[in-house]
Amino acid sequence: MTKTAPDKHTLPTLALLLLTNLIPIYLVLFDQWTVAQMVLLFWLENVIIGIMNVLKMRTCQPNKRPRSKHNREMTTFFMIHYGGFTFGHGIFVIAFFFFVEFDYGTLASPYTFSQVITDPNLWWTMLALLISHGFSYYWHFFKGGERMRETTDSLFFKPYARVVVLHITIIGGAWLAASLKQPIWALLVLVFLKILVDMGSHYSSHKKPLLFNK
Repeated sequence: MTKTAPDKHTLPTLALLLLTNLIPIYLVLFDQWTVAQMVLLFWLENVIIGIMNVLKMRTCQPNKRPRSKHNREMTTFFMIHYGGFTFGHGIFVIAFFFFVEFDYGTLASPYTFSQVITDPNLWWTMLALLISHGFSYYWHFFKGGERMRETTDSLFFKPYARVVVLHITIIGGAWLAASLKQPIWALLVLVFLKILVDMGSHYSSHKKPLLFNK
């Protein structure tokens, strides 16, 4: 039967999304993570989002039509385009937050970067994010029937809206937190801003009718 989201069918993915976003709060409160670490984590999540979108583009089948040459070309172009965009964004994040020195000091350092990138907490958190996005992909795209509605063309630009809005918000919040010497409350505000953007993105992505079996 047809349901209109948001409804009870979106609750499992929304709950998992919120639980996963509690991990950065734990890292700030108990592992004393910094602005630089948080922004790096949020950038790495963009990589996961890109991978999930490639999977969607490769498995969408609107009106059960067979995949065409256009579908394959759009998917390949997205991988090149989004990959280049994400790579350039990552260079900016790493350079700006780990290597640039400001009047009030450095946000991090090359030594800190080597520590961060090998920190098990970073990769355990990445695994949790992968599980969250992977479950959402299964729940909405397959079980909810989104794959029968979405096309490679409609999916092409979807990740960009979230990435741009999120990182304008995050970088602005990170700059404020850094200028205030990174107090815990400012870092928590940064995480909560990210949660609000994620919830808004979740709602806008799944507000169309979903198809679930009784």
